[in-house]
Amino acid sequence: LQVKCTYCGKWFNPKNNQVRHRINALNGKGEGEGRFYCSNECKKLCPIYKKVKYSAEETNTKNLSREVQPELRQMVFERDEWTCIKCGETVGLQCHHIEGIQWNPIESADIDMCVTFCVGCHGEAHRDEGCRYVDLQCK
Repeated sequence: LQVKCTYCGKWFNPKNNQVRHRINALNGKGEGEGRFYCSNECKKLCPIYKKVKYSAEETNTKNLSREVQPELRQMVFERDEWTCIKCGETVGLQCHHIEGIQWNPIESADIDMCVTFCVGCHGEAHRDEGCRYVDLQCK
């Protein structure tokens, strides 16, 4: 059985307990992580690790996660050659929306509306007026 790492997109063979946790998560049972990660490093770096997915009834534009879909994040990282576009760092990368998901959920999922930042540069970007997390909250 081959699965794709939620964070980096690498294909790997999961351990039996990872498969059990995934099956339990799909069946709505258990408290453990239901996503697949190829390493502990990917698990620690992934912004959605241990995050609960909301059911369709609970999801609306007011509580949509700011986190980027794994497939989109992978495409952005590959396009930017797994490098922060601001400082050139290659570890601790995060995908940044140029257009906030609350403002435009469709366009925010466009690869051309995202860039790769390291943790530090991503934090700096969110200190800019209009891009602060408080500015991005739906009112």
